[in-house]
Amino acid sequence: MHMNIKAASFSCRYHGFQCRCIQEPIDCVPEDGYDVTMTCDNTEGAVDAECAYTKTIGTSFEEEVENNMGIDATIEAELRAQFYGVFGAALGVSHVTGYDWNQISTAAQSEVESFEVNKS
Repeated sequence: MHMNIKAASFSCRYHGFQCRCIQEPIDCVPEDGYDVTMTCDNTEGAVDAECAYTKTIGTSFEEEVENNMGIDATIEAELRAQFYGVFGAALGVSHVTGYDWNQISTAAQSEVESFEVNKS
């Protein structure tokens, strides 16, 4: 009697994989300037008046960008660098405001915060 016996051979190797995350770059046309935010003039007033002003500073992003940033800290850092880099490349030191967009303040890069100032 003749038998063919075949032994199975297995190779145990770790097979890695790569994922590619395709995201649209942030596309905007940077501009800066000044706007009148409030006028409070009571020089002719017969009684004292109170003026309240709310200063808001920081950066907020559209929901799609926020969602992409939430994927991973590395992705968030890259998107932020890309966004602020667009301003630095396009505006440099603004001839309108004098702000240096290559040296963006920590406050401007942080989440939006509002501060209220009251004056009587």
